[in-house]
Amino acid sequence: MRRSLAKVACKGSVLAALAVSLLAPLRAEAHNPGQSYILVEILDSSMVGHFDIMVSDLNRVLNLNLSTEGDLTEEDLLPHLNQIHAYYRDHVRFHAGGQLMPYRFTGIEIHDVDFGQFVYVHFALEAFDQLPARIDVNYSAVVDIDEDHRGFLAIKYNWKAGTFGGEQIALIFSSDSQLQTLDLSDNSIWRGFVAVVKLGIWHIWIGIDHILFLVALIIPAVTVRREREWHPVDKFTEAAINVVKIVTVFTLAHSVTLSLAALNVVNIPGRIVEPIIAVSIAAAALDIFYPIFGKRIWIVVFVFGLFHGFGFAGVLGEIGVTRDHLVPSLLGFNLGVEIGQVAIIALAFPVLFMLAKREFYTKWAMQLGAVLLIAISMLWFLERTFEFNVPLAPMAKQLFNLFLPA
Repeated sequence: MRRSLAKVACKGSVLAALAVSLLAPLRAEAHNPGQSYILVEILDSSMVGHFDIMVSDLNRVLNLNLSTEGDLTEEDLLPHLNQIHAYYRDHVRFHAGGQLMPYRFTGIEIHDVDFGQFVYVHFALEAFDQLPARIDVNYSAVVDIDEDHRGFLAIKYNWKAGTFGGEQIALIFSSDSQLQTLDLSDNSIWRGFVAVVKLGIWHIWIGIDHILFLVALIIPAVTVRREREWHPVDKFTEAAINVVKIVTVFTLAHSVTLSLAALNVVNIPGRIVEPIIAVSIAAAALDIFYPIFGKRIWIVVFVFGLFHGFGFAGVLGEIGVTRDHLVPSLLGFNLGVEIGQVAIIALAFPVLFMLAKREFYTKWAMQLGAVLLIAISMLWFLERTFEFNVPLAPMAKQLFNLFLPA
């Protein structure tokens, strides 16, 4: 999902900081010289991944003369494929319960980094009856000839451990530590479920377009329209019921499309969904100027909520959360989104209710808020439709320096 600079700013908020503390594991996102890697994805009945080695290191261990100028291609590796496969079979072994776990090679590719190229050798261990609780990994690639070299086993995906879309270092190999044990005994459905809940909370807290849609809906929820003017709602419970109805309809809508998209029943491209999500904010804000939808606002919430659900599904699809354990993934993510929404509303709603008692809220604060929401949403609509980005942060900094020079 594309994020504007305004969204990046939101990530610096207190709520986002709290979310980071909940969700951030130790990760290794970049490859480095003097290192080689095993990156794995652990599924219920298989483990797939790739061995990563720098071209210069591959030349060393196999006495090859492959180009290290950054212009190596997959075709250049084909004549050496059997030799590369044989090297890894000799230098990387997996055992479980004292039994060798054979793997097959599934492809090879080149990955460019700043300082050179890595060769990715893809492999798969398949047909587990049950995922072993512990896997012994014997890794001697490069480390057997270079005591300064380090090998890393990183987990990119493991639903039951709550690892999604990152590279979490699990094992480190060296010349005197070539045998390590990958401990998967802590894996469980519950742990994965909790991680998906946190993912839902995190997404709603950094998804400022979803937040602003809710804000546009609850700004007038603490008021009532009489004689073409907004007036504060007399009772807190009355306003709270309005908000509960709105959030319930929004939840039902995005849950439906999130599930349909995850099941591949209905899929809409992000280039269509994202601009419509932006429009949803403007439509809700427009209703603040004049209640053109009136009591039919729930229809607007439901229709646009469907598109927000497709937006949520895009996030899950990008990180592969719904590849297995589909039902707990959907339940957990939806629950996380709702927890995030409730937290936001619990903070904002009492403040708005108290402000609504002040004349400035109904006379001009609501309208000013609506103007800002419409302006932001229309900017996002243009950005997402025509695929450009307005550098708001640098522009704001220049204006600040212009009017308030140091």
